[in-house]
Amino acid sequence: MGYSGRTPNYRIPYMFFGDILDPSEEEAIFSTIDNQLYGIARMHSGGNGIIRTGSLTIAPDGAGGYDVMLYDTAGNTAIEAFINQIFVASTNPVVWEGLSNNTTYYLYIRLIEGTEEGGSSRRDKTFVVAATTVADIPGDGVLVATVAVNEPGATVFDTAPAGRIDIPSLIDHMQDYQDPHGLLWQQTDLSVGTLTIAGTSTFNGVTTLSGNVYLGSGMTLDGIDPPTLLPLFSGINADSLHTHDMAALIPLTRQIARSPQYSDTVHSGVFPGSLETMRMGNDNIYRWIGGKNAATKRLTTQQYVPTDMFNVNSLKVKSAVDNPSGEDITVTLIDTHGNLVPLTGGVLANPSFAESVITSSGGQFAPGNCFLVNFDLTALSGLGVYLGDTVLVYNTSGIS
Repeated sequence: MGYSGRTPNYRIPYMFFGDILDPSEEEAIFSTIDNQLYGIARMHSGGNGIIRTGSLTIAPDGAGGYDVMLYDTAGNTAIEAFINQIFVASTNPVVWEGLSNNTTYYLYIRLIEGTEEGGSSRRDKTFVVAATTVADIPGDGVLVATVAVNEPGATVFDTAPAGRIDIPSLIDHMQDYQDPHGLLWQQTDLSVGTLTIAGTSTFNGVTTLSGNVYLGSGMTLDGIDPPTLLPLFSGINADSLHTHDMAALIPLTRQIARSPQYSDTVHSGVFPGSLETMRMGNDNIYRWIGGKNAATKRLTTQQYVPTDMFNVNSLKVKSAVDNPSGEDITVTLIDTHGNLVPLTGGVLANPSFAESVITSSGGQFAPGNCFLVNFDLTALSGLGVYLGDTVLVYNTSGIS
């Protein structure tokens, strides 16, 4: 007959007064434990991979070859791993012996169970080491590292080679506040109710910001459509606007970068040229190539004055021309009342792609209202002028 006692969760049998040894119940005890341990090991990376490794070093073996040693650092084990759901570890140095110079090796460890080497991976956490010159790791082994032996002094270790599986340690990440499944910002789907950004942050690709977004000092955005981002600055879709520490330049000024996003384009001249778009580094570029004679293309962009800013202080425009003698870009600024604003440095003829600062004086820029920036691109026949990103610098007081 079976044992009288049962544990509450896994119903593991145990002996009680009056019970006698029952082989079938003993088998049930250890099968249950074995199955549950197997399931726990399978939780992370299928129960196969490296949890932690120490540091690697190489030394001559005295017989013309070299030994690579993996040793513990900072009081940790030299290696901890799962191989086919079996935990193995070593606090002693792990050594791969007899490696040849000018050869690349895949260093791995294998299970050991009742073989001629003695010991038991299951009982003693022991394992055997092996090395191969091809990326062919057997099913009872896990890759630890690769080593390109090049002595003296030029050997290269790779502890993150293709084929190595790393298992995140939950305890370690609870201590260092890391997400064990990868960096939070690298996950495919991320939903955050309240997002607070302090310090330097970079957003690449298509980004949608809605509602209340709080931005601390220092934020770079590349590849974001300005009309999509504009409501953040104007407060149209938010009940409060917080841009006070964004990209501060000097006291009482702010800057907002605009990629070229132009509309209402017109051209003049008998032979209009060809307008092209291109990408140069992190900049969006418009290139205007003249026809048979010099031709001018006007690009007009409509901008809104942010609700917590006032007069336009200056513009920083990236541009270049192929021939500074006959080509240029003339910038004009029309305020929110339709008046032409005097500019200093508004004619650009840089022989190489560079940023120019254009200062404004006067003008009326009512917060929340739109104003225009015109770029007249004049190019000679077969040559080009180049217009890049524009940075608008505003005053944060009513002083122009």
